[in-house]
Amino acid sequence: MTINSSQNTNGGFVARLGDNSTVVLRNCKFDGSFEGTGHHNGGFIGYCQDKSSVTIDNCLFAPDHYTADIAGCRTWARGGDFTLTVTNSHATLALVYSVRKPNWPENRKDSLQAVYTLGHPVFSVERKYNIQLQVGERYQYNNDPASGAPDLVPLTDGVAYMQNGMRAFSLETLKEPQMLDSLGRAFFTLKADQTTNMANSLKTVTFTVMRDSTYIQAEPLQGYVLNMFPVGESQDILTEGAPILYDILRDPPGAYSTNTLAKGATINYT
Repeated sequence: MTINSSQNTNGGFVARLGDNSTVVLRNCKFDGSFEGTGHHNGGFIGYCQDKSSVTIDNCLFAPDHYTADIAGCRTWARGGDFTLTVTNSHATLALVYSVRKPNWPENRKDSLQAVYTLGHPVFSVERKYNIQLQVGERYQYNNDPASGAPDLVPLTDGVAYMQNGMRAFSLETLKEPQMLDSLGRAFFTLKADQTTNMANSLKTVTFTVMRDSTYIQAEPLQGYVLNMFPVGESQDILTEGAPILYDILRDPPGAYSTNTLAKGATINYT
């Protein structure tokens, strides 16, 4: 089943549940798709009005793809003052899937294109990603994109740089040069640092090539860094918005002086 709507409050099984209503979904699976420009959707139920009750048992939410706006969406159900009980149920969402290019000839190896569910790829902090950059001039037969794959003539004798915006400022984020090989290629290893603020999880990586004293700027790579891990023995804390500074401990004068902030202390601030 495909839900394609420009309206909001869509659901895989129920669009809207009325006041004081009860619904039980058991042994159900949604593997269709959410498309269109609608948002504030619910995976199973689009909206539950006040005093309604929803029970979801032994169910699976695994859409084939999801291209609708994710703003305000909920995995199972969304609504006002309602009760939601979920047991033995799971949800999965493909981060990338392939779609056929519109008006593209069939049986072409380049007839499919990648579409990212969140609009950009997702990167993990514990992995390394090999990036290949190739520089060349494209020549399309009869200037018709549908005529076939374009011929690529490599450009060599240049230097490529990667500026990794997925890492905090360090020597590794500086532009490290890589010489282009005989096929106009340069190879980089991409790694990401942790993100402590979900609102700042979209990062940008830029690529620049210098050839014949001319700089060529490639299309930037943007991606989300979403998974996080505690560092050392630190607490697993995720903040929303900017951190708030409550107090500063300063070492008072004296060779054996100390300054402490004990648990249960009261801090007055304006």
